[in-house]
Amino acid sequence: MSICKLPLIVLVLALSCSSALAAEADPERAVKDQARAACDALVRGDLDKFVGWTHPKLVQAMGGRERLVELLKTGQKEMAKQGIQLLSASIQSRVELAQGGDTWFAIVPYDLEMSVPAGRALVRTWLLGVSPDQGKNWTFIDGGKLNAAAIKEYFPNFPGKLALPAKQQPQFERKKS
Repeated sequence: MSICKLPLIVLVLALSCSSALAAEADPERAVKDQARAACDALVRGDLDKFVGWTHPKLVQAMGGRERLVELLKTGQKEMAKQGIQLLSASIQSRVELAQGGDTWFAIVPYDLEMSVPAGRALVRTWLLGVSPDQGKNWTFIDGGKLNAAAIKEYFPNFPGKLALPAKQQPQFERKKS
């Protein structure tokens, strides 16, 4: 390796380390990055990786990791039979964070875009993020099917100051004829 390349390699390593440390020190950035990874895994159909981002209480309630992966695969096949395909998921810029006891919670809004037989659909929904380690590592539950009572049942220390987003109807864009 030449002496000229050494400063460039040191700079790249320093930037990599500083961005990793910034994510570790910034719970909002960490939850957004990890929510994006979970959504990307779902859209790509990497269900094993997606289930890895799913909160353990939900995985357990669904019968365990393997059972949940199978249920998701079945759901994907059903969607495909109906002509529905996930296209993208976009994490929104605003995220709400709060602590409940030793656990951090986050409301992470995202948009899910799908192709449907008549065109495209956009679903505005949200994830409930849960972190047991001050916002460094997060797992998620789809908030679209949650209500306050279910959250309190699973997470008695859920902070009341976090408002759950209102459910929104999907938006449809018809194919041009």
